[in-house]
Amino acid sequence: MKKQELLEKFRNEHTTFIEYINSLSETEFGIHQPGKWTPAQQLAHILLCLTPLAGVLADKPGMESKFGRITRPTQREEGVIRSYKAALSAGGKAPGRFVPETVFLNQRDELEVALLEQVKALEKNLEWFSEEELDFLALPHPLLGFLSIREMLYLMGYHASHHREETIKNLKSSPRSSRRD
Repeated sequence: MKKQELLEKFRNEHTTFIEYINSLSETEFGIHQPGKWTPAQQLAHILLCLTPLAGVLADKPGMESKFGRITRPTQREEGVIRSYKAALSAGGKAPGRFVPETVFLNQRDELEVALLEQVKALEKNLEWFSEEELDFLALPHPLLGFLSIREMLYLMGYHASHHREETIKNLKSSPRSSRRD
């Protein structure tokens, strides 16, 4: 997938996630299922994950010296997603810095705006990378090790979709929610 198509898909996945979260009632936004994140925390988690990524991409000159290069062929999107699902199935969890605190209703708009800003910042920062650099510059992922920038974008686009689906599933099983979509 070429950079422009990849960025469009990445943006669409995050926009769809935000639109879904925004469609939730005030009650649904804070519904807590035992052992699960609230929709509010799902939103905060996505922001916590994108913020450092957008930041590291802003330092193109320092990336290679800090993280190196990928010396293997870039995985296709399906392979990256399969690896991520396998890591989750094996018990993989978000490290502490990506685990959201309690989120309150009055933070909703601020979090949505901040997430959109991070998506835009990431897109802007990627303008300076060539197609080739997307395949050989490395970025660390806490569950999957080093990924190319392209692989990280595949994963982070899927990540927004994954958390939207988790939110939908959690709300369907909640007696406090009227959602069954």
